[in-house]
Amino acid sequence: MLTLLLACVPWKRAYAPDDGTDPNLHAVLINGGGSVEGNYSSHLAHLVETREVLLGRGFPGENIDVFDSDGGHPDKDQAWTWGTLEGEDLLIGTEFEHLVMEFPTRNSTWEVPREPATTDALGQWALRHENLDDDDVLLLYVTDHGTPEGLNLWYETLYHHQLQSLLTSNEARVVVAMNQCFSGGFETALDPHQGQCGLFAVPGDRMSFGCYPILDERTGHAFALVDALMWANTVDEAHAAVSLSDDAPDVPMLSSDLLLERVMEEVEFNGDVHEVPGVAALAERFGLEPVHTLDALYELIEQDKRAMAESEEALMDRMDALAAANAWNARRAPAPPSVEGLPQKAATELLVSHYRAHAEADGTWPGLQKLIAAAEQAGEAFMARSTREAVRLRQLVLVRRTAVHSLPRDLLGDYEAFRQCETEPLGTPPSTRPETLPPLTWRDQAL
Repeated sequence: MLTLLLACVPWKRAYAPDDGTDPNLHAVLINGGGSVEGNYSSHLAHLVETREVLLGRGFPGENIDVFDSDGGHPDKDQAWTWGTLEGEDLLIGTEFEHLVMEFPTRNSTWEVPREPATTDALGQWALRHENLDDDDVLLLYVTDHGTPEGLNLWYETLYHHQLQSLLTSNEARVVVAMNQCFSGGFETALDPHQGQCGLFAVPGDRMSFGCYPILDERTGHAFALVDALMWANTVDEAHAAVSLSDDAPDVPMLSSDLLLERVMEEVEFNGDVHEVPGVAALAERFGLEPVHTLDALYELIEQDKRAMAESEEALMDRMDALAAANAWNARRAPAPPSVEGLPQKAATELLVSHYRAHAEADGTWPGLQKLIAAAEQAGEAFMARSTREAVRLRQLVLVRRTAVHSLPRDLLGDYEAFRQCETEPLGTPPSTRPETLPPLTWRDQAL
């Protein structure tokens, strides 16, 4: 399906949670969803896997509170799809395009108790947990959609200042893990001197990837973070692992990295960029050429941005060409069969069969196949070039850390407080570090 370039899938793990729990470990897992149509099935998959790995890290089940869409109400609350149907792209540009572009909805189910993802429910949670003290650790995990102003709850928004109020309602050390678009904007809501820190999929001006209704692979920051939490001892270790394993166009950043980005307009670095810890590993992992100077890194980032823009334009052109060809094919075909009352999948299959039969009969099917393949290739190229640009930005994040010494004294204190929080243990991981990294999804296109 051309409209779905990334996807997520629930994944069962083989390990048994550790029986030894720590009553001082607490977690709040949030998927606002935004709306029925925007609450993709991958969001719930993220929550399921994250809760499972937290149990393995020693979080007591009764200390893990879940706030998910409508809170388990029996009404429909989730968008999903069965996957890609062969030839479904024949409907793009026709009167039945909505069957490809829109997704069925259903009521989500999970045996774990869920509260609605609303500001009122979160406020009630804060009142119930105002007795948490500095011996406690609170993980606030978010998988959701976001905007530059905040994150989507269930038909409402949680703004930066509201999260700040929520986190200051008790004295616990707080670790925030956010996967939504523009998630880095919440760094300013954290107080490092109160033991608060976090890791984010992207800075506050960028979209993130990996949340979709199709269920056929594990892609993006959220799943990469779950995998890292299986073995990483600290937020810092988990972030480093995610930066290497996330092959979507995310730019994972710690709270300390976002502080540096916010206060430094330019980085001054005269050494060999390739020798900065982590830079060479990223280049090797994603098959990029080594970069030895900061100017060269900046130049490559700009080149990648231009390549992204060009590949996005090519993708739009090929989609327009496909839509026009499909519309022409539909106009010349016999009247389509009625699909009124049919389930979406059955209706799609019936119409695809109808339009394909006509294209095969008049000899235009090979040409349409070429247009479909060209659009698919353009989509993959755009994703690959976007990922390449994101990896270069991850390298820049590492280089920026070398300029910490130039911070004013007050900001240096903030940075060091963030780093102390980021390097403290977060429970006990249930597994050891894997010997190999998972294969890359987009590498064979442009990386």
